[in-house]
Amino acid sequence: PEDDDNRLKTCGGKWDLYAFGIEGLDWDNTKPGTLRGDVADYLHKYIKDDNLLDQTLKDRFASKDLVFQFGDQDTKDCRKGECADDCAAMLEGNTRLQRGLNYMWYLKWALPGYTPTYSVFKGGHRPELFFAGEYFNKKAFDAGGWDECLWDSLECFSLLVKLLIGGALFLGFCSSAGAYLCMKAHINTHYIKIQHENASELEAALKLLVVRK
Repeated sequence: PEDDDNRLKTCGGKWDLYAFGIEGLDWDNTKPGTLRGDVADYLHKYIKDDNLLDQTLKDRFASKDLVFQFGDQDTKDCRKGECADDCAAMLEGNTRLQRGLNYMWYLKWALPGYTPTYSVFKGGHRPELFFAGEYFNKKAFDAGGWDECLWDSLECFSLLVKLLIGGALFLGFCSSAGAYLCMKAHINTHYIKIQHENASELEAALKLLVVRK
């Protein structure tokens, strides 16, 4: 059996299972109705011999006109719930950017003579920033990119819009605070009234007791 250190490095021998690798796509290791099984069925329509699966996939991959793109700010730690953090994923890197760059170097090693094409766009894990990037637009449309205004960011809004949003938030806060103070005053007044009524009833009861004596 594997020792703990080696087991951690290989994820119990499952580090290369699809979709992190190509292991488990042969006829004997797939289950019908699973993602791995569906991918294996598709591959075996074109690659009949499992012994040729690994090399054929590498050869065909290297023949494709493929471009990778990564966000220069896609650096949030996957261990904090930002992306896949299971064993096989963490072997590839701690962040999406690190995983992507590691994969570029791996392709050079796994496919001698192959040079992967990739670029880095400004931003994190946001598709709208990818589509607005210079490299993508140049390659896809022979056009320039643009500055994308994210719906959840105030950085690219005008000063007027920021003032309007700030004013609306301030008014909302004042309204909430005013409602709270009014409710508090009403509760205090009601409480004092009840106390006064109780005191009056107690005084009347004492007077009645004195009269009876």
